[in-house]
Amino acid sequence: MPALANQAWRLAAKLRLMERVNPWNLFISNVPGPNVPLYYAGAKVLAYYPVSALVDGQGLNITVMSYCGNLYFGLVADRELVPDLDVMAGFLREELQELNAAVGIHRGPVLAAG
Repeated sequence: MPALANQAWRLAAKLRLMERVNPWNLFISNVPGPNVPLYYAGAKVLAYYPVSALVDGQGLNITVMSYCGNLYFGLVADRELVPDLDVMAGFLREELQELNAAVGIHRGPVLAAG
């Protein structure tokens, strides 16, 4: 089954079907990142915020990436379809703090505002 799904996905990409008919307006993905520190030009990478792209008709893309035991969220939206992305990011921050408290983690999440 995975081989068939992979072939179907490749055909859809080749025919650019997602650009013509997009049945979804929200994409959420998670990307496992490294659990060891990374360095760039000798400087330690402190955070790893993912950035994704939108296709025509897509309203919101949320990508979650792990790095050194933390999760980093990237939210990208079409301004016309999701005009209040900053409010949504604030709700995400609040919910993550509640989840942390519910499982006994009392350190604050590292989330960049903006």
